[in-house]
Amino acid sequence: MVRTAAVWMSLAAALVSCASEARQALDQHGGVMPDVMCMDLQDAQDAIQRYGVSYSRSEDATGQGRMQVIDSNWIVVAQSPRPGAAISEGDAVLSVVKDGERTCTASPDEPAVADAASSSVAPASPTTATPETAPAPEASNVVETSPASPVTPPASADPTASTVGDTAAPPMTPAPTAPPANALSTLDVLMYIPVQLEHRGVYDRELFAAGFDLDGDGCDTRAEVLIEESLSLAQVDPSGCGVVAGDWYSPYDALTFTSPGDVEVDHVVALKEAWDSGAWAWTPDQRIAFANDVSDPRTLVAVSAVSNGAKGDADPSNWLPADADVCRFVNDWIAIKARWAMSMDESEWGRLKNLLDGQCVGAVVGTWDAPPVVTPLPPPTPNTTTTSTTTTTTPPPPVVPLPVVSLPLPPPPPPPASSTDPRFGTCKEAKANGYGPYRVGIDSEYGWYRDADNDGIVCE
Repeated sequence: MVRTAAVWMSLAAALVSCASEARQALDQHGGVMPDVMCMDLQDAQDAIQRYGVSYSRSEDATGQGRMQVIDSNWIVVAQSPRPGAAISEGDAVLSVVKDGERTCTASPDEPAVADAASSSVAPASPTTATPETAPAPEASNVVETSPASPVTPPASADPTASTVGDTAAPPMTPAPTAPPANALSTLDVLMYIPVQLEHRGVYDRELFAAGFDLDGDGCDTRAEVLIEESLSLAQVDPSGCGVVAGDWYSPYDALTFTSPGDVEVDHVVALKEAWDSGAWAWTPDQRIAFANDVSDPRTLVAVSAVSNGAKGDADPSNWLPADADVCRFVNDWIAIKARWAMSMDESEWGRLKNLLDGQCVGAVVGTWDAPPVVTPLPPPTPNTTTTSTTTTTTPPPPVVPLPVVSLPLPPPPPPPASSTDPRFGTCKEAKANGYGPYRVGIDSEYGWYRDADNDGIVCE
């Protein structure tokens, strides 16, 4: 009994000694190295700060000397010193690779590290990053934004599901589809879209002539969309254009309808948003073509009147559909803006970038054809005015072609020349020393300098 008590007293003394040594190390050095293996660089740096050290270093584990411009895109594959070691400012060195370049394995059985509040940060689970050139993700993780696929109701529908109006049916979920063979990274497409201040000129919806019969088949745009998007064969009147019944799925709120009176046709990028983003400078024919574009199913979509009213002319920084539809909506929005060579404002671009880095990471978007062209009328006869002495002829106005975005898209802009800009007084000084350009939403240095032309890039 006495012997057992002696053993326990010895163990207790050892524990007190270890705790004392750990406290002395903290007092002397400032912090303790946590286990940050397999974390992204941003999370790893945050963890080190929680353990008492504000400054840590990172280096390219491949030896190429690449800069870590966006910390969340880099994964820690080696750390120095080992977890549990005492560290001071600058002692922690993290070796990183770009997400997808190497399989990461968590540190083996390292001792837990306790902070001053006796709390612990659990080591990150082992992760295997997906290579940048790997095959497309599984269909369940990819949002297809090419022509819409058939939508079928689930095997068992909930009879208590919420509905809108007497003709609303239980929600249906679109069946997942494989990515298109010619898919582009949605994030890459976003990088191609310019960031500019919105135009503040006077907007008039009549300038777009929505409801125009663009293809000349006798059916206006609304009728064509309702006929095309009905899940069953749409019922029409003898003219072939008056839609009287069908089955429409509203992706914004996951409801289905059978009466066309409960459904509205929404411009995914609203006409007012298009005007502010570049359509103010288009020709009348270009605006008519956009407002009535049925050549790409992403431009116009049949939705419930309630959800269309809630969306209005907002962009993704102010409105998003139901969670299940967010990534499809994001992809469609970006594809439409790229296809029609429209710009984005800073908050719009930033919200989309955050979604593509989080909820919609890895999303791909189908390519597109050139925008449609309004069927031209016969050339106008020149106006001729004859007097007793002279004849004056006024030529017809010139025809301006629609904007065309060529594919494949160019690669995203290169990263800045260095991540150690000491913050010069002007862009002129920064460029003279080999720094810049910096882009909004990508480089923190963007906020240091004045964007005189409001194009989302400084020191270019």
